[in-house]
Amino acid sequence: MYEKNIIGEQFIQGRKHTYYLLEKNSTYGIEIMEESGSKYICYQIYFTEDKNFANKLCNQICEGTVTIPGLEDIIEDAVV
Repeated sequence: MYEKNIIGEQFIQGRKHTYYLLEKNSTYGIEIMEESGSKYICYQIYFTEDKNFANKLCNQICEGTVTIPGLEDIIEDAVV
């Protein structure tokens, strides 16, 4: 089981993207959910035990309109 808190939403190329901060066993991550017609495409990645860092990064990712294909690269760059 995990907890999921909505951070924000963006419309990118006509599709709604919703950004979530995740918590599972004191590890935090980000989920992007893309609505594509009647389908939902979701991608999750857990990367830190620092909630403040995860929350700040999730807000930056939402504001920067990052999409699912770019999420892993952004997180890798931020964690290094």
